[in-house]
Amino acid sequence: MSREILQKDRQLQVIHNQLVKKVLGALEDMKRDAAVEYQAFWDDFGPVIKEGLLAYDASDKDKLLELVMVPSTAHATQLTSLADYVGRMKEGQDANYYLTGPTREAVARSPLLEAFVDQGYEGLLLSDTVDEVVRERAPRVADKPWMSVGRGRVKVHAAEERKKAA
Repeated sequence: MSREILQKDRQLQVIHNQLVKKVLGALEDMKRDAAVEYQAFWDDFGPVIKEGLLAYDASDKDKLLELVMVPSTAHATQLTSLADYVGRMKEGQDANYYLTGPTREAVARSPLLEAFVDQGYEGLLLSDTVDEVVRERAPRVADKPWMSVGRGRVKVHAAEERKKAA
């Protein structure tokens, strides 16, 4: 029996879909009910979960994005979910701000973040090589695009300027 025949077999597709559904559900439960264990799991397998966004089946993209944890300027050591990050956004913030670098510590020490953080904005610290996959597969999170703090295009005063003009 050839591999192609097996890949197209309807029964195997049903088994695959049920396994994926079960695993994603178990991970969601672990994240919600056992945060410490999920953090340990994420430390070991986080990049693999992020790589899951490259799968040919995009139907599970939203569930995978709910599982993603990233460092941010809000917490020195804890990771945050994308949903929590969005929930803490400043009023009028029009993008998901991030900065990339080789390590979390190097990104956190970047002078590019100083003025940004001083004004109360939170940025995501993307140091994992697979973080680019997350940004490509989810070009918008909470209907807001990703915007790099390091590219010089972020205008943190834009919301305040709009309020003053009104």
